[in-house]
Amino acid sequence: MLAIQGADKLRAHLGRDHVGKAIRDILSRAGIIGEGAAKQTAPVDTGRLRASVTHHMAAQATHVAIGTNVEYARKLDRPPAGRTYHYRRGPLKGQEIAGWLSKSLRVVESKLPSIFAAVGNGVVKRWKIG
Repeated sequence: MLAIQGADKLRAHLGRDHVGKAIRDILSRAGIIGEGAAKQTAPVDTGRLRASVTHHMAAQATHVAIGTNVEYARKLDRPPAGRTYHYRRGPLKGQEIAGWLSKSLRVVESKLPSIFAAVGNGVVKRWKIG
């Protein structure tokens, strides 16, 4: 889950509408990037797991969750002690599957500066700042 700390205080200070749109844009972009990263590394046998990966933004735009409703996803992401699972085919064949979903957060974190920059540029244009 990705959350922007202090979003409520920022909204209260600058006005809900303007800041709310920027925060929704940031979370939406982060969710799309995280979903894509998770789908790229999702282990594929039938394709059910990869197809189930999605993102959802909280109604109050305080966080975005990336995940799946497939029961065995957690077991593949965090295998029980002593168990290892490996990709059966594709470009990752033979590599361990562990962390396939949780590592997508690192991808999002690495993209945050560009997400903030893009949204910031939009804010400047909308508010005609500068």
